[in-house]
Amino acid sequence: MDIFDYFDRKILGDHKTRTIKRDFDEIGDLAGDDSALSDVKKSQHFYLFYLIIIAVFVVLVYRLWNLQLTQGAHFRYLSEGNRIRTTVTTSTRGVIYDQGGNILVSNVPSFVLQVTPQDLPKKQADKNALIQKVAKATGITALEISNKIKPELAEPQVLVENIEREKALAWKEQLANLAAFSVEERATRQYKSEAALAHILGYVGKINQKEYDELGSQGYTMLDLIGKTGLENFYEKELKGKNGKKQVEVDAMGKISRILAQSNPEAGNSLVLNLDLGLQKKMTSVLEKAVTNSKSTGAAAVAINPQNGAVLGMVSVPSFDNNIFTTQSSQQFAPQYQQLITDPKKPLYNRAISGVYPPGSTIKMLVGSAGLQEGVINVNTHLFAQEAILVPNKYDPSIVYRFPDWKPGGHGYVNVISSIAKSCDVFFYAVGGGYEQISGLGIDKLYQYFKKYGLGDKTGIDLAGENSGLAPNPDWKKKAKKEDWYFGDTYHVSIGQGDLLVTPIQLADYVAAVANGGSLLKPHLIWKIQDSEGNVIKEYTKDVKTANIVSPENMEIIRRGMREAVTSGTAKILSALPVSSAGKTGTAQFDNNAKTHSWFASFAPYDNPTIALVVLAEGGGEGHEVAAPAAKEILQYYFSRK
Repeated sequence: MDIFDYFDRKILGDHKTRTIKRDFDEIGDLAGDDSALSDVKKSQHFYLFYLIIIAVFVVLVYRLWNLQLTQGAHFRYLSEGNRIRTTVTTSTRGVIYDQGGNILVSNVPSFVLQVTPQDLPKKQADKNALIQKVAKATGITALEISNKIKPELAEPQVLVENIEREKALAWKEQLANLAAFSVEERATRQYKSEAALAHILGYVGKINQKEYDELGSQGYTMLDLIGKTGLENFYEKELKGKNGKKQVEVDAMGKISRILAQSNPEAGNSLVLNLDLGLQKKMTSVLEKAVTNSKSTGAAAVAINPQNGAVLGMVSVPSFDNNIFTTQSSQQFAPQYQQLITDPKKPLYNRAISGVYPPGSTIKMLVGSAGLQEGVINVNTHLFAQEAILVPNKYDPSIVYRFPDWKPGGHGYVNVISSIAKSCDVFFYAVGGGYEQISGLGIDKLYQYFKKYGLGDKTGIDLAGENSGLAPNPDWKKKAKKEDWYFGDTYHVSIGQGDLLVTPIQLADYVAAVANGGSLLKPHLIWKIQDSEGNVIKEYTKDVKTANIVSPENMEIIRRGMREAVTSGTAKILSALPVSSAGKTGTAQFDNNAKTHSWFASFAPYDNPTIALVVLAEGGGEGHEVAAPAAKEILQYYFSRK
């Protein structure tokens, strides 16, 4: 059957087909006849018209075949995509415990208002109408709702957190028949002991766009809470867990009609800290009282086990209640947060790891141990300590520089042990910078020992925001101040003044090294990490950064100086403790201020130390007046339970 037979039967019919064929047969006979030729031309036009119809028909058939067979699966997938969603079930964060198993951070139910942008109406007018309905139901302005929606993200987004239960239930009912918006229940964090632990535990918050861009590929969604500060931030990967997924079918309103597939979320790992909750609370109350009584601007204390570097307690005062970041509604949170960030006493600032201060006389154990180790002095080296060292200017003898001792009239004959016990400035001027028969270490050697004891470097504690402090030397001064280093600079840093700056955690770590006989350890808050079933995944043990900073013999001389400070020197307040102890006061001038920072460093028991404690009161006055009594009360509590 030729094409004309097919076209004749299927489209035009027999008569027209025969006419066309006859026209073609007669073309040759009509060649000599003009009128006939005109008829032939007309027949040719009809022929072209029929060919066009045939071409259109072929194209339509091909297109139908292509849509149904070749691209059918693709369009079926797009169709199903309009009714099938993959939703995320957020994981439960791990719990945080103290060393005794007391829960410090737990999870509590909370309600949020969320929106799924892909379920919003496509027409702007319809979308605006829907948002107006939501605004009317919730009392939130339509503009606020619109501004919070990120239409470029298809996944659900939280618009309002921490909705009160009664309000959440009312909203849930009113939004039940509206597309895209819903009230959902999820877990949030609740923190125990508030101010006592706030700087250590930190807090979580809603993931922001920058964090999502960095972590979205790791399974995070815009619904996730993420650690912002403290341990919540540092151990985010351990605490987070793994989100679950559900493939669901939704109706025209975007509501789930049935679950097609599901993978359950995996809870995050839990942290067990070295912290002693009772000690932590006691340290907090003692420091708060000290700040009030001394009119100090703030205080910090750090307690470390010198045997393994475990942080037993760490406090910064003033503090804050980290629950406001997780359990307060938006209306409640805003004014409280504004008050925190504008408070001149900086309650959000963790002084224990971020505050930097001149250490005052607490540095004298370091200088003494360096002098012994380098042979500048020995245990029998004595110096007659007058009330000041007078040094004439080598270019103009009429100019005399005076470096005074804190004690009017001086201390008389002293050695390294009695100088630590009585905190003699003149002796340590000599050890650091030289005087009379003592040649002095010089700044280069002093700088080496600053670094050996960890000053000028971060301790590596498992918290973000640690300050490295400052261990100065001539190169630093030339770069930072465009000035030369003078012998007076060496004298000043030798008694913990001048440009030398430390954090309380650095000082506590250094004192722990003195307590344990000379090994600098990495301080750590975490004892172990457990899975949701309580199985130990990882346990943190002693991490020695520098061993045998000085010989055991030389370190024991320094320890004897601290012990004598308790028995007959500036730290006699500790003599009332139920165990033997060692201590050192510190009083540090700062910024030409009339007030001084009050320091106290100690460890106990003397023969086998289990705690090294450092206390600081900003602008609190003399070390023996404020920091020492605070340390005594803390240690009294610690050993009363043993």
